[in-house]
Amino acid sequence: RNSAVADENYKTGNYSIALKLYTQLLRHWNNAEDNPIDHTTKTILYQIYFNIAKSHCMLYHQQQAEKFCSMAYKLSQQINDHHLKAADCYDCFGDIKRMASRPQAALIDYQASLQIRIKAKGEDSLHTAKSFHKIGKILYLQRKYTEALHLYQKSWDIHSLQAQDTNGMVIDIAEVYLDIGLVYRLQGKYKDAHIMFTKSFIAMTTGIGQENLKLANLYNNISSTYLLQNQLDKAKATLDKACRITDQIVGQNSLEAASNYTVLANLQLQQGQLNQAEMTCLKALSIQKSRLETQHLFMIDSYAILSQIYKKLKKYDQAEHILQQCLDIQSTSLGYNHLNIADCYFEQGEIYYLQDKYVKSLSALQNCLKIRLSMLETANEDIARTYYQIGSVYMSLQQSDNALNFYHKALHTYIPIVGLRHLTVASLCNDIGIVNRKCGKHMDAIMMHAQSIKIQRRLLGYCNLPLASSYGNLAIAYKLNNKYDLAISMLQKKLAIQLTLLGKIDIDVANTCKDIASIYQEQTKYIEALSMYRKCLKIQLKVFDTNHIEIAKSYRNIGLIYVLKGQFDTAFSLYQQCLLIQYQNPNSNDLDIALTYEYIGSLYSSCHSFDDALIVFQECLAIKLQVLQNEHFDLAVTYNYIGLMYYSMDKLDQALDSFHKCLKIQSKHLDHNHLQIAATYYHLGKIYYSQNKHNAALPMYLECQDIQIKLLGEKNLTIADVYNCIGLVYQSKELFEDALLLYQKCLAIQLSHLGNKNKQVSSTLSNIASVYKAQG
Repeated sequence: RNSAVADENYKTGNYSIALKLYTQLLRHWNNAEDNPIDHTTKTILYQIYFNIAKSHCMLYHQQQAEKFCSMAYKLSQQINDHHLKAADCYDCFGDIKRMASRPQAALIDYQASLQIRIKAKGEDSLHTAKSFHKIGKILYLQRKYTEALHLYQKSWDIHSLQAQDTNGMVIDIAEVYLDIGLVYRLQGKYKDAHIMFTKSFIAMTTGIGQENLKLANLYNNISSTYLLQNQLDKAKATLDKACRITDQIVGQNSLEAASNYTVLANLQLQQGQLNQAEMTCLKALSIQKSRLETQHLFMIDSYAILSQIYKKLKKYDQAEHILQQCLDIQSTSLGYNHLNIADCYFEQGEIYYLQDKYVKSLSALQNCLKIRLSMLETANEDIARTYYQIGSVYMSLQQSDNALNFYHKALHTYIPIVGLRHLTVASLCNDIGIVNRKCGKHMDAIMMHAQSIKIQRRLLGYCNLPLASSYGNLAIAYKLNNKYDLAISMLQKKLAIQLTLLGKIDIDVANTCKDIASIYQEQTKYIEALSMYRKCLKIQLKVFDTNHIEIAKSYRNIGLIYVLKGQFDTAFSLYQQCLLIQYQNPNSNDLDIALTYEYIGSLYSSCHSFDDALIVFQECLAIKLQVLQNEHFDLAVTYNYIGLMYYSMDKLDQALDSFHKCLKIQSKHLDHNHLQIAATYYHLGKIYYSQNKHNAALPMYLECQDIQIKLLGEKNLTIADVYNCIGLVYQSKELFEDALLLYQKCLAIQLSHLGNKNKQVSSTLSNIASVYKAQG
């Protein structure tokens, strides 16, 4: 009777009670004095040892399980049953190793069992069906899902051909259905997974009823599947069923309960209940650590969820630590060339990326990619996802060519898998467009952003925020390509969506108004720009406190429009309002205050108040020198302004010093062939010329000329002014033919751009006349 009760508890997953009863049977057997040593008694003793071994195995008692399995195996060699009991022992050894995170060693035992079963019963027996199922479990752990599915199906086919329908068979079939469902789940085939789970439920409840731990485990897996589908209510209801059964049978401090806590933590994570999720996950791990070895694969799911929780909580150091533990556990059991290890590297890469540790992120992602490329087919979504993330890291490292290369790899990998009409493809197109913009490939950027918009319209419709964002990206590309009307058109579409979905009083609406205003400003449509900047400010005043930094910036933007309109007093008042807020707000950025000083300095310069402008620019420089490194590029901007003020005040030595400082910094940050460097050479040439240092002025002008011709061509209006300046130098050196040639080049460009009724044209004609006069 005790044996039957023990067997029933084992079948229903109550292994602790089963072990207790089997151990009592062994004690009674050992205490009996009249047990003959014959085939029957050996078979009975074998079965007791074997059952104790299986119970220890399912309770993760590895050493005890191996001890009793070895005793059972020794007896199996003395029983004449075609070695089938030895095959059962090999299966038990395999289970012990599989559950101890030694899948490769387990596979060897399962294969040994299979060979015995095939030899004794053939390939189509229930015995071999059991071996196929167990080998399938190893392939599943190795992420060889197609091969695992094949063996599961083979096991099911054998069961389905059997005439008898015993309780044991029904349970075996239920477990096969469950494992097939788990493969479908990992393949993203959730509907097929649920079909298998339903079949497992029917078989399981038919065989062993509705109050058992195997059914609780099924509910646990169904709940996890609902979580993957973002069906949180169904996930919660199903998990409650698992918890109720588990709590009744083995209590809340069992490994089964820990598994439920892990799923609950994941549910809480998706519900945004991060602190509760952390506590629940730590509870799961506490139970697992008290019952398992520290390096056990059973804990991986809990660690993985905990790392996601820490990532959401922005506790990146803790997330890093947890992921390293995952990596250590899995590499010990699975080796380093395993897809689970690749997953760890990918998660590490993301955590490093979120902390701006781009070099570390790149290293982790490259490790991930190496494993995935070696173990997966090229057209695989995980590989595409890795390419995408590596591209994003390169983008953050400002390595645009590498970013573009990996983004294109991701795109070419995704499209055969998901097709063109997919939101991930749309997102990639947007990111490729952004990189193209940074590389100056504005037409390519326009094409990619337009493709992204086309996909989003098809999948999401014409009124959604992702589409609005894409319109904004396309607007930037049009703006950079000097297609201002098209840029405004895109921003107006973006604004229309935002007004529909967000309402009139929303900060994103304000930002779009600001973007439209900035384009009107570049078009010198100051009335329209002023109107949009005021709309932006009106929204900000309703959303923010009156001393918010964004309000200060709006005052500054509006002030600049008044400067451009020549209304300097109004502009100065707005700049003062901006500066007042910046000094009152403790969160103000010093560099933003410096920028306001630059605006005020430029205003004074426009009013020809060069002394006041110089004081303001020097205040700006003092702030930057406190915040930035000595050769930061922003310092070059301020040195340029100061140089211009000194030049305007005829303080040429000070101007020369400022422009040389400016050039030194620019040369460290910019390519030599850059228009900003050309402009600095131009200013240096002007100063040297004003000092009558014509030999020093000439090489400055020539450097400027060479750069501008390379970048702008020989017929750009900016080149005309440089030709004129070089002509003046040649004329002063009495090189009249050279001077005349340059004046004529200058005149030809000016006439083509400005016509013949222009002050610049008149000045050039005067210079030509002076050469002729000097030549007599």
